[in-house]
Amino acid sequence: MPDPISNTSGHKTNFGHSGLCNNPQNSKSYSPAAQYPSKKGAIVFNSEVNLATQEYVLAVSSIVESKNVRHKLYNCWDITRKLRDMKKLAISHDEVCNLVNDYNSLFGLNILASISSTILMLLFSITGHIMIDIERKSKMFHMAQGFITILLNVVLPILLAHECATVVAEGKKLITTSLSYLNILSMKYKTYEDELILKFLSILCHQAEMRVPQFTAGGFFKIDYTMLGMIIGCLTTNMMMILQFAQNDRNMSCKLEN
Repeated sequence: MPDPISNTSGHKTNFGHSGLCNNPQNSKSYSPAAQYPSKKGAIVFNSEVNLATQEYVLAVSSIVESKNVRHKLYNCWDITRKLRDMKKLAISHDEVCNLVNDYNSLFGLNILASISSTILMLLFSITGHIMIDIERKSKMFHMAQGFITILLNVVLPILLAHECATVVAEGKKLITTSLSYLNILSMKYKTYEDELILKFLSILCHQAEMRVPQFTAGGFFKIDYTMLGMIIGCLTTNMMMILQFAQNDRNMSCKLEN
C-alpha cells in the first residue's frame, strides 16, 4: 500500500523549512523578507498615518473653531439683545417724562384749583359742621354729615398724592438700579461687551437723573406725599387763626354785655 503522504516517484515530501526554501515557487512567496515590511514600505505607511492624523486634527480643530464661533456669535447676539432692551427702556422713560410734562401743562391749574377747593371745603367742614354743631348741640345727623364730608375731602388728595408719588418712585428706581449695575460691572473683568453695557448704563443713569417724571400743581408745588403735609399745615394754621378770632369775638361780646 503506498504511503498517503508520498509523491508519485515514491519519495516523501519534506514539509520542513528546507523543503520550502528548496522549492523555487515557495521560496519567493514564503521568504523571510516577505513576512516583514521593507524600509520603503514602512516610510509609506508612516506617511499615511501622519496624513490621517493631520486630517483628524484639522477636523477636530475645525469643529472646536466652529463651536467657538457659534459661542462668540451667541454672545454677540446676547449683548445686542441686551443693548436693544436697554435702548427701549431709555425711550420708554423719555416718553413717560414727556407724558408727565404734557399732563402738567394741561391739568396743572385744574389740580391746583381742586386742591385749593379741597382745603377750603375742609376748613368749612371742620369749622361749620363740627365746632358750630358742637356748640349748638345739634343733632347727630348733622354731625355725621360733617364727618362724611371731611372724609371725602381727605380721600381725594391722598389718592392723588399716592398715584403721583408712585410714578416718581418708579422713575427714581431706574436711577438706583442703573447705579447698582454700574458698581457691579466696574468690579468685573472689563471686556468689550462690558464696556458697551457700562457706557449705555451711564447714559441711562444720567438721563434718569436729569429727567424725573414729577407731577406739579401748575408749577406751584409738587404733587406727592409732601403735599399732604402742606395741606395739614395749612389746615392747622387756619384752624388756629379761626379759633383765635372766635375767642376774641367772645371776649368782645362779654365786654359789651358788661
